[in-house]
This record gives sequence, structure tokens and C-alpha cells, in this order.
Amino acid sequence: MGASVFVMSDVVGSTALWETYGEDMRAALHLHDQLVHEAMEARGGRVFKHTGDGMIAVFEEATAAAGAAIAAVGALADADWGPTGPLAIRVGVHAGDVTPRGDDYFGPPLNKLARINAAGSGGQVLMSDAVRHLLPAPTGRDLGVHQLKDLGEPVHLWQLDDDEHPPLRTLVTARHNLPRQHSEFIGREPEVKEVTGLLEKCRLVTITGVGGCGKTRLAVEVAATVAGDFDGGAWFVDLSTERTDERVEVRTLEALGVSAQQDRNAADTVGMLRQATDGRPTLLIIDNCEHLIDATAEFVDELIDGLDNVRVLATSREALSVDGERVWRIPSLTSGSVELFRARSQSSGADVPDEHAELVAEICASLDHIPLAIELAAAQTAFMSVPDLAQHLDDRFALLGGGRRARRQRQQTLATMMEWSWDLLSAAEARLLTEMSVLASPFSLETIVGVASERSRSAVMNSLRGLVAQSLVVPEPAVDRYRLLETVRLFALDRLVGSNEIRATRDRQVAWVRSRFGVDACDELGAMEMVRRVWEMFGEAAEIFAALAWADQSDDLEALRDLLYGAHWIFGIDRASDGVGWLTRLPGPQSDQEVESLRRCTAEVFPNYFCGRFEETFAAARRGSELVEQLGLEGRLRETSLGLTVPMFFEAIAYNWAGEFSQAREIIARLEAIATEIDEPTVATAADCISLDLELRENATERLAAVMRRLEATPVEAMVPTVGFVRLYYGAQLALRQGEFADALELVEQTERHAGITPEAKPQMLELECQALVGLGRYRETIDALRRPAPPMLDYQRDIRRAGAALTLAVLFEALGDAAHAAQWADWCRKLSNPMVWLFRRPVLARIGDGNIGDPDGTVDPTSRIEFDNALAAALDALDELLDKG
Repeated sequence: MGASVFVMSDVVGSTALWETYGEDMRAALHLHDQLVHEAMEARGGRVFKHTGDGMIAVFEEATAAAGAAIAAVGALADADWGPTGPLAIRVGVHAGDVTPRGDDYFGPPLNKLARINAAGSGGQVLMSDAVRHLLPAPTGRDLGVHQLKDLGEPVHLWQLDDDEHPPLRTLVTARHNLPRQHSEFIGREPEVKEVTGLLEKCRLVTITGVGGCGKTRLAVEVAATVAGDFDGGAWFVDLSTERTDERVEVRTLEALGVSAQQDRNAADTVGMLRQATDGRPTLLIIDNCEHLIDATAEFVDELIDGLDNVRVLATSREALSVDGERVWRIPSLTSGSVELFRARSQSSGADVPDEHAELVAEICASLDHIPLAIELAAAQTAFMSVPDLAQHLDDRFALLGGGRRARRQRQQTLATMMEWSWDLLSAAEARLLTEMSVLASPFSLETIVGVASERSRSAVMNSLRGLVAQSLVVPEPAVDRYRLLETVRLFALDRLVGSNEIRATRDRQVAWVRSRFGVDACDELGAMEMVRRVWEMFGEAAEIFAALAWADQSDDLEALRDLLYGAHWIFGIDRASDGVGWLTRLPGPQSDQEVESLRRCTAEVFPNYFCGRFEETFAAARRGSELVEQLGLEGRLRETSLGLTVPMFFEAIAYNWAGEFSQAREIIARLEAIATEIDEPTVATAADCISLDLELRENATERLAAVMRRLEATPVEAMVPTVGFVRLYYGAQLALRQGEFADALELVEQTERHAGITPEAKPQMLELECQALVGLGRYRETIDALRRPAPPMLDYQRDIRRAGAALTLAVLFEALGDAAHAAQWADWCRKLSNPMVWLFRRPVLARIGDGNIGDPDGTVDPTSRIEFDNALAAALDALDELLDKG
């Protein structure tokens, strides 16, 4: 095995040429083969494979490979062609470690090469970053980072030829939320082509098959292949973790960025989807339907009947049985199973010798070519040889399946494979795997340790390493998390239920979450430690929500209270309506329980605020503010955590929002006094952050600069990255107010790289970037920035982004002298903004129209979101045309 450089080419439009020219095409292809072979071999390459109308060659040197690719394109361009006219090829060049197999080669780099090649156009030569780094004098036109249709890690592509070509055929411009894949797609190319063809003919295609046979992976690959054909987008709806029928519709709406409502019927959902897609061709991939089969079938039936522009690709262990459904049962992975086994063995750190190729083929056949079973078996080659593996499997099937040659159902084969993998685990590994089945994927190491019955951390980590090595637990190093494949999770959960340990495991889960994020744990922390703990809460939000749900289900009101009072911050992330509901289950504190009352007020602020219940929010804030002052004057605030000053901050925001700046300053002054009394500089720093809102809103630039200088000098900044980020953010705001657009753009770029940036702030950075670009007269770049694909977001984050886009268009239309449209988009900004973010926007918009733009609505319904998205797309297209005309 070693690093090699590969060149792949294929003829563009060959199918149509064959249909039109027949025998003439045969002669043209013969000339094509001769010219491409000569170009490869003249530079030391060897053509080792033909792929239809294309070929793959291997080189030892990157310079030779790049030269051969250019020479092949040139040779075809200069040749004399017959009736077919010139044959044009697209060429991809990629490098990587591969395994020789006779005269052939095997390895993930060849799969990546095929994707790179497919992204190009006729006459275009694409080169990966891996090849460019091997060139002694790096060359090529930078085409940027592109998400290829394999949905693995994005690839930086370069163009070697000098011609102009259409945009690359990648997923950069397609609208989708398809999940990124962590391994190469192997051996299903014919199936992708077949299902793609079915989607062209049928409105509903359901891929069926046993769990573990690759339904989801195939569906995602098909969707990635056709995503560019659907102007309305390709949207992945994952039902694997859902447990109730109503979540089918909710999850579908969420996939398209539409907020779901609780009291809604299917017709309403179809109506919202009609507005969201606006008649544009849209693909929905509804994955893992089997456990909600009736609800999914009813919903899809309504969808297909009500929306002519929507096609559905579903995956399920059984058909939906809906009129018009085309059921496609996924076949065995016959042709690619050996390649899959080799790739997964290689990922486990083992190489399969060529002499064991036939034995590997027998193993794959004994597993009925089920991908998950093959992957589990291949992972064992890190611990045993291929012959030993084959023997163990042979014994297992003879015992459980009636003999190796006996005919077995595929479900039985997978279950047998899971049973066999299970039996290879140590008792500690098996116990840990069952306990992990209750966790919300992806989960952290700390969460695993917290839920494990084994109390030795080193022992848990040893078991975890064994599970990872055997491919039963999947690490996600990019986010420092782990996850379980759904088939593995359900198998392990079934074992946990069967052992009657599920309640004890769930209780440990709740206990661990309480030990980190319950009110008692948080009350022990100083302000600085509390800030760090809040950041941890955001990372473990899914686990906290799972613990809250179990506490609610098991009627453990003490645990419910402990978590709601301690981890109330996470309701700014998600599930705010659930937070309001859980709070209503708790009895109110007694009148003489001031600290308990303050905790209750504090806990009510975030969920009510992010549900749009502003009257309840500010009532709790004012009541809490009074209690903070009482406790502070009595010196008892020292006994409580930083979080209990939250109501005062929200009361200051309320006055600031109402334009009552003097009262807001009074509260800020009291906060600073409390900070001095309890010796917590973080409280004073947080008060400074609220002051920035106030001074920016009042356009008091001198006071704003003074507060920023205080923040810059505070030692807290070194420990809380957010403070440094806030200073940069407000610096950009101030530069915009003063018309220093280049400085503002530079600060925005610094801010986007800052460690303290939060998910909420990222769409706000786009807003500031666009304002700076408009100020610099760079209108085309502004439009391109607004079209930039959004990363995965929660609903409230999408609303921040939407309102920022509305603000940008208001400022842009004003700059173009179109007052009517500027006022229209200013009103959109008002409708979509929440009060906290509105503080930054209102002064910017005050100059537009008559300046009387009012206050934000405070709530955003799904219909207005859909209406806005459609209006935004139309406005950007209109602006493109306007700028094209000069």
C-alpha cells in the first residue's frame, strides 16, 4: 500500500451520441481510447481500468499525472473527428493510499476520484488539494471548497486547464440539509442510478429492506445525486428518534425550517409546506418510517395528493401502502461487499492480504451481503485473522442458523450477526453498550461515564475503546462526541429492557445531569465557574432535555425542579414551550421562601421569553429584580449563584426596549453595586454588556466607547471568550454607525474567527457583514452573501438570520434610491425580530421612510416565515436583474 496519483476521464454526453450515431460512435470511441491511452502512457502512466466510455490511469508522480490530464484534453480537441463531432472528456486527478489487487487498485481515494471527475464539465480538468500539495510548483485556478455528492468531508478543488466552464456539479449551490457521511459510499452505484430513475417517474418511492442493509445511506446518496434538480431543495426528515405520531409532521416542517404548532392537523401541514415550497420542485427524504408507519403513510398520502411539486423518497422496513407508491426492495450488496469489507478492515487498522480475497467473499456471502453485518465482521479483523473470523462465523451460523449452507432470512442473518458481535463482547462492554442505548446521540464521554453502572472511569474508557474498535460505537472526533447506529441502539435497548435495568439506567442518567446542572450544583459555583458551566449546558442540552422528560414521566418533581431551576439557560437553545409546561407542574414556593421564589422567577424568564410570552417574562423579571435587591441588601445574595441576577438583567432589557434609558441605567448601577458587595466582577462585566445595548440604542458613541474600554481592560476577558467577542461585535456596530465601513468589515472578519462566537451570533455577523458591504457599494457581494447556504440552525436562529436579511435589503434598497421597497423590508425586519435583537436594528432603520417603524411583533408564525422566504428569493432575483442592467 502506498500513495499513488490517479487520473480518471469519461466522455461527456456519450449516451446521446450512441443513440444518435451508432456505428460512427464506435469508431469515434476507438479514436478517443487511442488518444487518451497515448497521453497517459507518454508520461509514465498506466491505464488499468475502463469505466464505460472512460478510463482510470495510475502515476507515480503528480506532475506527470497533471501533464497527462491536460495532454489528453488537448489531444481530443485537436483530433479530426467524423460525423459525431469532437468527443469532449472531463478529467479528475486525485491522490491517496490504495491497495493493489493484481493489476487493479482498491481504496477510498478511487471513490473520491469518481466524485471529483463527475463534478466537471467537458474539457475541464479538476485536481484535488491532495495532488496540488504534491506538485513541486503548485498551480491551478482555485475553485474553492466543495461538498461532493458522497457527502463526506468537503474537498478543495483546483482547475488545471485555462478555459471557462459552467459551475461545478457539486452540492455547494443546492438547497439541502442532507447529513454528512463519515465513510466512503461503496458498491451501490447501479442502485443509485435505478432509484434515481424511479424518482423521475414516480412521486413516491419507498426503499424497503431489513435494518442494516443500507437503506438510509442509499437514500442520502440518491438525494445528493439529484439535489441540484430540485429548486425547492432536498430535505432529510429523520424519524429514527421520534416516538409519537404527531412528530412525523412536526419533523418534516422543521426540516424545511418551518416552526411547527402543537394544535395542527395534516391539512394545515400540507398548506404550510405548499407555501414553504412555493410550487418549486422539492424532494423529501423521510427516513426510518417503520415504527410510525400508519402516521407516516397518512401524512405522505395527504402530501402527494395536495402538492404536485413534491416528491417523496422514503425508507422503511415495510411499504407505506399508499396509492401511487413505488416500492423498491434494496438488493444484497453483492458486487461491492468485498470492497466494503476491505475498506472497513482498513479503517480498523488491518489490511486484508490478497490471498484471503476468496475467503472474504465467502464471509460476505455467509452474511447475505448485508452492509451492517459486513462492517461488524470486518471490524473484528483488528483482533483476529480472516481465517479465524470465517471459522467463528461458520460455527455461529451452524449453531443458530441450521448450518452455513442452509437458507436464511436476511433479518435472521443480521440478528445472528448482532448476536455474534454481542457474544464477542466482554461482560463490561455489553453492559456499557446497553446503558448507552438510553442516551441522546451524539453524546460526550462525560455523559457515558455518568450513565454507566461501572464507577471506575478507566474501566468505562477501556470498554468504550473496545466498542469503538468493533464498530458498535461510532466516534465523531470533529465534535468530540460518540453515537450509536440506530440498529445497534435498538438491539442494545432491547437487551436493556429485557434485563429490567432500564429504570435504574434512566435514574443514573437523571442523577448525572443533576450532579452537573441541577440547582444545588450550580449554587456552589462562583460567577466565573457558573459561566463555564452554562457553556457546558449548551453542549449537553439534549441530555438535559432527556433527563427532564424522564423526571416528568416518572413523576419525580424534585428532580424536575432541580433541573428547571439549575439548567433554565438551555431554553434559549430549544424546547422553550416544554419548559413552560414543565414549570406549571411544580408547586409555587411559600411567601417566606425568598431564595426559592427568586429561583422560580429566574427559571421562568428564559422559557417564557423564547416562547414569545413577554408579559409573563417581564412580570417574572420585575418580581425577581425586587427579590435580588432584598437579598442583596441583607447580604444573602452571596449564598446564591450568578444565575439569580438574571431577572435584573431582563428588567434592564425591558426598560431599554421601551426606550426608558434612565431606569435601565438605574438597574445597571444596582447590578454594579451588587457585584461590589459580593465581590463578583463577572456581574459587573455582564452589566457592561447590557450597557452596550443601551448606549448603542441611544447612539451615545462616547459612552459606548468608554464601556468598550472597560471591557477591554477587564481580566475576565481572558477567562470568558464571550466578553472579547462582545467587544468586537459592538466595535463593528459602532464603526457602521460612524460610516467606517471598511473598519466594520475588518472587525466582522475578526469576530467570526473569535472563540466566543455563539450560534445566535453567527447570523448576526452575516447581518453586519452585509451592512458593511452595502456601505462600501459592493452590492453584488451583498446579494451573494445573503444567498450563502445556512448551516444547521434552530428555529429562533433562523429567525435572527431572516430578520438580518430583511434589514440588509432595507438598507440596500435605500442605497439604491428605492424608498418604497426599503420601507417594505424595514417592516419585514420588525415582524421577524425578537425584542433582544431589535435593540441593535431599530436605530439603523429609523432613518428609512418616516422613521415610524414601531416595535417588533414579538412572535413569528409559520406562515410569515414562508412568506418571507419566498419574498426574499424573489427580491434577490430582482436585484440581480437590476444590477445586470446597471
